[in-house]
Order: sequence, then structure tokens, then C-alpha cells
Amino acid sequence: MLIDVVFPKFSQSHKIQSPRRQPTRQQILHCIKISLFNHIISMAMHGAILYVAGAQEISFYYVHRALHHPRIYTYIHKMHHKYITPVAFAAEYAHPIEHILANVLPVTLPLHLKGAHGLTIMAFVTFELWEAAADHSGYDFLKLPPAELHDLHHEKFRVNYGTIGLMDWIHGTDTVGWDRKEVKVEKAK
Repeated sequence: MLIDVVFPKFSQSHKIQSPRRQPTRQQILHCIKISLFNHIISMAMHGAILYVAGAQEISFYYVHRALHHPRIYTYIHKMHHKYITPVAFAAEYAHPIEHILANVLPVTLPLHLKGAHGLTIMAFVTFELWEAAADHSGYDFLKLPPAELHDLHHEKFRVNYGTIGLMDWIHGTDTVGWDRKEVKVEKAK
């Protein structure tokens, strides 16, 4: 774009279309204005997605960790941990109180607070249901880190409370399960 200003003779000799068909300065400025506006919208959308993902990670981590408190675990969360080797349907297998506090509110509340459209909420809920099922599936063929991390949570109970691992890293509850890989190698021999 600056080539027209810095090297006008050079740029004119290399234009594909004739000078009379070139946009005016006003048209170019309008084009720049709209393009910048579109980038701002894109950045806002990314910011909204980061907000929702961050709010979901924070709220789910603390609710999930609280559900592991001995006074609460036995009555509410133990039901979900019935499956030490989880299956996809175990993602939603929870006490109704846990389902509302850990599965519904961390996903929907940030969206409602942001004033998200109903279709946006449905899209996020659909994604979260898919992710929860994948995390509880017991498979690693998609190589999604949260699946192995959450599977390890069901095996060890006191690690990997969050969804993406950020809050686990902050609180030192992140465990990647390297010892588990050694067990797999030993069993294969």
C-alpha cells in the first residue's frame, strides 16, 4: 500500500488496471476503516472466548476441588468417581447438585453474564458436552491432553481438577502421569 506513496512512478508502471479505475484516496481510507473495524470485532470475539474459557476453568476448578472435600465428597462427588476407569457417559453421571454446580454453571454463567446470544450458549454447551465426553472416554487417539489428564484424575483423585490445566498449574495439582507411561511400557514387554 505504501508503494503508491513512496514510489509513485514505479507503482504506476506496474499497476494491472488503468489509473482511471483505481480507487480514490477517500475510498481507500474507507476500506482501511472497515478493515480495522473488522479486526477489532475479531479481537473482541477472541477476547470473549478467552473470557469464557478462563471463567469456566476458574469456576470449574474451585467447584470441583471443593467437591473433593471429605465432608462433601462422600455425599455428592463420590457418585461421579464410581468409574475409576471412566467412559464417555460418566461425564454426565453426577449427583444433581454436582451437575448444576460443576457441569452447568461454569459453562453457562460466564456466557449469561456476558449477555451471550442463545445460539452462542447452545454452541458452547454442545462443545463442552463433547469435550467432557472425550475427556471421560478412556481413549487417547485424538491426543487431547485434557483426556489423559482427566483420566488420571479419576485414577488418582487428588490431581488435575481443572479443564485445561491452568488452575492446576497455578495450584500445583497438575500431574501429567509420566509414571503411567512406564507402566504401559512394562506391560507391553
